[in-house]
Amino acid sequence: MDKQKLKEKWGAGSQNWDVNKKQPASPSATSFSSRPKSEYYGVFEPNTYANSLKLIKRDGQIVFMPYSQQPIIFYDPSSGISIKSISLQITVTGRGLAPLAEWLGANRVKWIKECSTGIDDKNEQLFVMDIEFEDLS
Repeated sequence: MDKQKLKEKWGAGSQNWDVNKKQPASPSATSFSSRPKSEYYGVFEPNTYANSLKLIKRDGQIVFMPYSQQPIIFYDPSSGISIKSISLQITVTGRGLAPLAEWLGANRVKWIKECSTGIDDKNEQLFVMDIEFEDLS
């Protein structure tokens, strides 16, 4: 059997094949290959994971939620992102939040910041309108 047929048989010809590791890469790993730049959120470098998530309100209030609380991330395009931990429920609303939800699910988000004006200027594909907190304890 020639090389090309062997690659096809074992899936090495697919776009999810990571040539350096010689094994199929997960869809999550391929979508996290580049670090996004946004005024609304920041992520850690590849292979680095966050200890906590910093949430910044437009009035200056800052809340840190440790990832060690094992948050559960829910995403619904119509209602935004909901982050539920042992003692806190966080709701992030805005536009185009799916990539942010993916990064949160991988524990790679350093911070999320509300829009300082509360007005969507449509300068980015992603926009964070509000971050709301609810104490569950």
